[in-house]
Amino acid sequence: MRGYKFLAAAARSSTRLTWGQCVQHFGAGEPYEPLLEAMTRLCRQAGGDRFISIMERTGPTWLAQMPSLLSPERFAAFRQTVAGTTRDRMFRELTDTMESITAEDPLILLLEDLHWSDRSTLDWIAAFAQRPEAGRLLLIGTFRSSEVAGTDHPLANLPAELRMRDRCRQIVLGGLDPAAVQQYIAISYPS
Repeated sequence: MRGYKFLAAAARSSTRLTWGQCVQHFGAGEPYEPLLEAMTRLCRQAGGDRFISIMERTGPTWLAQMPSLLSPERFAAFRQTVAGTTRDRMFRELTDTMESITAEDPLILLLEDLHWSDRSTLDWIAAFAQRPEAGRLLLIGTFRSSEVAGTDHPLANLPAELRMRDRCRQIVLGGLDPAAVQQYIAISYPS
């Protein structure tokens, strides 16, 4: 999270902040991996018990994917409750959970390196962004356009489709010049 001044300022406000990292896989990755990471991180923050309670009601299949948030006994009970859950149910439950979490406080969700994301995460982002209901969720996704341009990657067209519907803003960043690289290194790795 180094260097995100905006996010650091938001974290000091009443706005909740969480993030997940997409990781490059050389085989099959876990569906919803960065979202599971972000939701786990959110539940471990101060006041996270409230989010666990919300997930118990609106997203039990998600909570069952996060064993570190529950006691072993509670986790075993949850696993039995949600056995045989479908991807579609998880998809719907995440939307319900996000709407419930943001009913009281806005949330900033940062997903890094979406060019390495699994398809389930990208499908959820596309569907959630196109809902007609107003939301109190700011989703910030980073990706390298060079990784997806001219490919059949689902992220290749998603930003343009969402912009056409006025559901996203895209900020294209240029590379850093040598002075900016030196400044970044000095800030990131003080001697």
